[in-house]
Amino acid sequence: MNFHLVLALVCLAGSVMAAHRHRTTTTPKPKTPEDLMHEKMDAVEKLMETVARQVMLQQLFLNERIRNAYDSGVKQIRYTREGPRPYHSDSHSGQLAGSIHDHPDQYRTMGLGELDVVLNGIDFRTRHNDYKLQMPGNKKIMNAVRDVPFPPIPDAITRLNTTDEQAAEMREWFSAWQNQNETHRPYKDHFTPVLCYLEGFMMNDLQKLYEPSETNVHHFDALTHDEMLQKIRFSGYSGIQSSSQDLAYLPRYVMNVVNGTIDPAQWNYRVACHPLSEDLPLKNLKLVDDLNVRMANNMTVDDYRDSPGARFDLNDKTDDQSFVYGLLDKVMQEIPGKDNYGGLNHDILFTQNIFEIKFANYTPLNTAYYTRWYKSDDSGAMGLRIIHRGFADSYCFIAQTTLPEAASMTLTYCHKNRTTHKMGCEHVTRQYSYAIPLEIVYLTPLHNWNPYSIQYKGDYSTDYAKSVTANNRQGGMTQATAFDGSNSMHWYHTPEQFFDTAALDKDNQAHRVVGVLDSKGTPRKVMASGMRTILPEIPGIGSVRTRYPILPVHGEGLSVWKELDALKDITMKIQANAAAFEKNPVHVDEASVIDKPQPSVHFLVGPSDQAHGNHTHSITLTFAQMESLGAGQTVSVTTSFNSGHSHQVEIYVKTGPGQHSDEELRWPHWSLF
Repeated sequence: MNFHLVLALVCLAGSVMAAHRHRTTTTPKPKTPEDLMHEKMDAVEKLMETVARQVMLQQLFLNERIRNAYDSGVKQIRYTREGPRPYHSDSHSGQLAGSIHDHPDQYRTMGLGELDVVLNGIDFRTRHNDYKLQMPGNKKIMNAVRDVPFPPIPDAITRLNTTDEQAAEMREWFSAWQNQNETHRPYKDHFTPVLCYLEGFMMNDLQKLYEPSETNVHHFDALTHDEMLQKIRFSGYSGIQSSSQDLAYLPRYVMNVVNGTIDPAQWNYRVACHPLSEDLPLKNLKLVDDLNVRMANNMTVDDYRDSPGARFDLNDKTDDQSFVYGLLDKVMQEIPGKDNYGGLNHDILFTQNIFEIKFANYTPLNTAYYTRWYKSDDSGAMGLRIIHRGFADSYCFIAQTTLPEAASMTLTYCHKNRTTHKMGCEHVTRQYSYAIPLEIVYLTPLHNWNPYSIQYKGDYSTDYAKSVTANNRQGGMTQATAFDGSNSMHWYHTPEQFFDTAALDKDNQAHRVVGVLDSKGTPRKVMASGMRTILPEIPGIGSVRTRYPILPVHGEGLSVWKELDALKDITMKIQANAAAFEKNPVHVDEASVIDKPQPSVHFLVGPSDQAHGNHTHSITLTFAQMESLGAGQTVSVTTSFNSGHSHQVEIYVKTGPGQHSDEELRWPHWSLF
């Protein structure tokens, strides 16, 4: 090869290598302020998405911790008292189970105070509820309601001419119901059971406040959710409670985070009722012995059963029988979710078809109604086909909804197709609501009974209804002072002679006898026609309960509660549970004679002034408390619950030269609803 040609090739190669080692570079174009802003916005968006996902995971952690340790149910009612023992303060009950109380003079009004509740791991607090006897509507409209129908009056009553004759016949129907004797009177169509419940759900709208239920007096004390949360934060910070009791803690949640978009939701709730499709025998409402309530109020079991603080279990099984699908499941499954009556939804999740548990075949479950058990055609890892909603929540009743106002959650679910055996992914979006039972209410013919034809003038706020109390009418017994008809806040139609007038507590507002003008302008002595937990005594029958709280308790799901409940059964029923002892207990008939309980002492406080309703309260002192007084100590007790409130009273013995022993009362504070 020519030397000069080789040299030229070598020089060319060197130039190429040098050029490769020393590439010519261009100066990068400087970033504009817009470019820098876009970069910052991208970084902030990614950071916000990361933070939102972390918030969502923190919510999940908290909810799962609650779900796996406790039940859905009532957690706490407002404190009205406390004492040296933990059970002296209120829990899910106190003097009133679940804060249930009465407003019998108000049309369709069910007294229900503030509650701290947990539904499927979501902890929230309600306002003072005082809900109406209303049921869901028939159309897919958010929170649509209509009145629960009152039962008809038996023809055997209405065809009688005089009020006294009607009252006597009405007592026979009440007697038949209380004795569950259809032969005496066919009562079932005239004493109808209603299940009232509390439901919670997530809402898309972060501003609109849906009222939990219609009420005469109580409404949310805020215009927006933000205002409500701000007031709740300050109330918690200061410890000062709203006197209106109309604040509610309704948490806000992050439902989804997709491609930098944060999807928030607002929790809300409501209280509604459902008339049961069948009669509910009284024997299926079994007393739950809350010992803390009995101890705090110094009650025997019989006293407790007839008190507003009693709680019941809706159950048609025996006490020692475990089961899967029970009476509570049956009645809750009659209640629709947010799609209301007529809703029809079928759910398929995690390749599982959801079927009815109450049928032997595989009938698709209508998930538009509240259930806690379902059946699957796909056996799980442990061979289970019957599955409980939630991991470990006894009262997790869930319903599916399709309303656009309800917040949804989206899942991307990848699985192997059973037929093709190929992997595939699908996006599943669902909306749900949750519910717990609150109480069974028996409606009676008293709500429709109006033998004096007293005119009902409707809502008290209208000009027409205001005529009931116009010109200072206060329910007196003269034509000038008697109520001129009735309205939603003064609902008095029931003749006083239906009840045992001699046994009426005339200082109790719920037993108040008032004068109301009948259709001819004649004053009539009548009593309130609304709902009462326990009616005034009826001649020949006695006290009759019409409200049965069946609310589940949040703490019952805790393993410690279950252990203590088992221990309570063993100690309270020793002979029946003797086999549970590690060593045989001493038989009662072989043990030493148990001392008889020492008598209690009862006092009646003097009546209040006219401005406070001219009422009084009773005080009960145990034998031990009387001994403490004799030893010169001060005793603190709670008075009876009357006219919507009670008092905390301090009692001590005041003695001096020439003076007799005397109990002097001091009133340090009021406990009002």
